[in-house]
Amino acid sequence: MYSKRELLDLLPGTRIWIAVFLGGILAGALFYRQVYDLAFPLLKNAVAIAEKPASMNSISEPVYLLFLYFFKNALVIVLCLMTARPTRGLLPGLVLLINGLVLGFAATLIHKLAGLSYGQFALGILPHGVFEFAALFLACAAGWQAVDYRKAWGFIWLPLILLAIAAIMEAFVSPWVIKSLV
Repeated sequence: MYSKRELLDLLPGTRIWIAVFLGGILAGALFYRQVYDLAFPLLKNAVAIAEKPASMNSISEPVYLLFLYFFKNALVIVLCLMTARPTRGLLPGLVLLINGLVLGFAATLIHKLAGLSYGQFALGILPHGVFEFAALFLACAAGWQAVDYRKAWGFIWLPLILLAIAAIMEAFVSPWVIKSLV
């Protein structure tokens, strides 16, 4: 289990992972035409979710999507946490780069097709993105710095709590924010 001090010590270690992620966003925005075939299938589900915001009448669908979203991201967190050091950062770096690439691509595509500004796009993903990205960056930093993997496993609770919050926000809040911006 990480102490409060050890958690604070992880923060500088997130810089490299944030830089890789931001590099992916930039590449996705600049080369969106080239990554269209790669990224568009991944975005079909996100578009479907955004078109049907959660309501009290259709609670089962968002809860199901919420579970799938949380489960997928939990697996990514475990992957980043446990493979950062053994793969010399390659696997978590690739996960963050691809996530950034898809995000940059989505922002540019939505900007071009729907006229939504990059700022509006950022506001639309902000409610869940803050928690989701923090979980990813912290897990990568913890995995990279962990020498004792039993200690790293003791850390996993924080990213999972952040992801649970992100899943709830993405299923129930972000779609409403995006609809209000359009």
